[in-house]
Parts: sequence; C-alpha cells; structure tokens
Amino acid sequence: GDWNANQRFPNGIKHVADEIVKYGFKPGIWVTPLTADNDSELFKNNRDMFVKEWDSDQIFGTNSIDFSTEKARKYLYDLFHKLSYDYGFRYIKFDFVGFGISTGRYFDPSFNAVKNLRTALKIMKSAVTPDTFLLSCTSPVISPIGLTDGLRISVDIFERWESVKHVASQVFSRMYLNDGITIDPDCALMRNSANEDSECFRKCIRTENEIETLVTVIGVSGGSCFISDKLSLLDDAQISKFTSLLPPNQVCGVPVDQADYVIPRIINCGNRNGTLTVALFNFEDFKQSVKYSLDKKYRIYDFWNKKYLGEKSELDFNIDPHSCKVLHCSDASNSFSVSGCENRIVPDLEFETIKDGVVFHGLKSDESVILYSEKEVVGENCAVASLNDNLYRLTTNGKDAKIIFKNV
Repeated sequence: GDWNANQRFPNGIKHVADEIVKYGFKPGIWVTPLTADNDSELFKNNRDMFVKEWDSDQIFGTNSIDFSTEKARKYLYDLFHKLSYDYGFRYIKFDFVGFGISTGRYFDPSFNAVKNLRTALKIMKSAVTPDTFLLSCTSPVISPIGLTDGLRISVDIFERWESVKHVASQVFSRMYLNDGITIDPDCALMRNSANEDSECFRKCIRTENEIETLVTVIGVSGGSCFISDKLSLLDDAQISKFTSLLPPNQVCGVPVDQADYVIPRIINCGNRNGTLTVALFNFEDFKQSVKYSLDKKYRIYDFWNKKYLGEKSELDFNIDPHSCKVLHCSDASNSFSVSGCENRIVPDLEFETIKDGVVFHGLKSDESVILYSEKEVVGENCAVASLNDNLYRLTTNGKDAKIIFKNV
C-alpha cells in the first residue's frame, strides 16, 4: 500500500534507478498496487476505497482496492506516474493481481472483479511512459490481454524438481498466449549448493539435467528470460547455460503431443532460417523412449551434449528421468547448411549467401556454429575448424562472420 523509501534507501528510490542507468541498464521495480496491508497508511486512512461486504461496510476478504472510486483511480495513476516518469523505472512488475480483485460490493454497482482489474490496467498504462514495460503477475490469464505488455503464465519456480515440472505443465498449456502478449515463464535458476551463500533465500537441490530441463522449457516458450541467481557466485558453465537463452526466442513452440500427455513431451519450435529445433522431454521418474517423426531426412545436432548425430528422419531417444534433448535439424539434401548452434537453444541465425561463400550477421561474441559443407571453407572475422564428415565449427569474434568456399 505504501510505496515510499524506508531506511534501506537513505538516498531515495530515484537514486537507485539512476545508479542502474549509469551502468547501462534499464531499472525495474516490483509492486503490488491492487491491495494493501492492514498496517499500511493507505488502508488505515482510506477504507472507503476498498471493496466491501455485500451486506455491510466491512472489508470483503482480502483488502482489494475499488477502482470504481475516484480516490482509488487517482492513487493508482499517481503511483505509476511517479515510478515511471519521476523515478525512471522502465520495467514495472505488478504482482498478486489475484488478491487485488474481488467478488464483493463495489462503490459503482456496475463493477465486478474483471471490470475492476481492467480498469486498473488501463490506469497503469495511461500513467507510464510509452517505453515502460508492464508485467502482470499472479493474474488471470485472459483479462489482462490488450491492456498490459507482459503476463506471467506459471507458478513460481522453487528449488526442487517438482517445481520445474509444475512450471512446465503451465507454460506448455499457456504459451500460445505469446501471440497476443509477452509471456513470462518465470526465472531460470542455474545455481546449486556450491553457488550459494547466506543471502540465498532458497537452497537449490536440482541436478544438472533438471537445470537444463528448466532452461529448455523457458527457451522453447518464446517468452521473456530472467535469471534469479547471484551472478558473482556462478561459474562460466552456469552463465553459459543462461546465455543460451539469449537473444530471447520470441516465438512459442508447438506442443506436438498435448492431447496425449498431461505435460507434453515434444515441442516443435519451427524452422528458423533453415534450422528446425525440436525439444524432447522426460518429466517422469524413470527412463523412457521419446520418438518424433520428421517430414524428411535431417542432419541432427544434439545441443546440450554438443554432438553431431548424423542424418535421421526420426528422432528416437531413451531419455533419462527429469531430462531433455534439444535437437537442431537441418535439411540433409542441402550441400551447405547450419547444422547446429552451440550457444543458443533455439537458433534463429541471420545469414546470406554470396557468390563465393556465406555471411553471418548478429552472432554473439565467441559464438560457435556447426556448419555442414561439401566444399572446403575458410573464415573471415571468425575461426573455422574442420571437424569430420564435412563438418566445420565457426567461432565468431563478434563481428559479421564470413566463410569462403575454396576452389569455387
């Protein structure tokens, strides 16, 4: 209810946002603006702007703010205008939305829970700068669409495998919403007991396979990418797992077997510039076979194991419990193809064919791409290493990379 700086912020909230900007980042903040604690000044001094019982003036259930009142509308507008325009926050996550809507009695009899929520969303959007991103969390999944920028579609991620499974179940059944709003599948957690200190709120006990499964669920969802670890405690391999989500994949995959399983096991992410990505999952506590027939023969690259698997027209794997496979697939009939990417779960590489070779645009620094070429190749602005079976590894230096076909 009361969103003001306390003793932990001696220089005020704007000072914190300004410091974040100095480091080249956009500041974000978390608030719960649709409800208020009993001991907040907002609630104690303004009980008239909260939803009431049907037959009395007592507060109905949770302290839900009634945005059919002018006082509540002004409160919300002023809060978000201050956060965005005055303080400079360009990302605002508003949480506990489900607690801030109510089936009680509103000041305006025409109001109900959904109308109250959508009224609040319109106020928030009108109060912030055009480039401020608003994320609705713990929210109904349909009501916010069209009125806010992002929508959390899963439960919170916690430290155990069961939480990963719960997140996947909700993400795979809701990620289609990404066509109308940016979805949030919640944050990636890379840490284990070796990367935790006294400030870690929850002690993570997931295995490396379970961590890779969580990261893959986020990657194929087409949603936003967050990390919730203390970065200074992570090693290079753990950082690399997170950066495999970057740049974010913005197109949700398609659950192929959603009608057959409570949690789909096969997600087809589509063909992006010649590379088809398919993710296979085993959410069970035992090893099981997962099969997926392709429409033709492809060259297959195993992303997590960093291994070329040859040509296949069917993906058929015995997958360990709580584990997954991410397969990059390129048309086996082509004499040249991008057969895999070592640094992106869902590759969407931009490249153009020129007279004597291929130019890649937008590769990350030190990014490695696996190429198949029936002609020998050399590189410019990149290192090219010959592997085997007409395979090459291209490693970029951050500039546009170019490969030249020899003897052309």
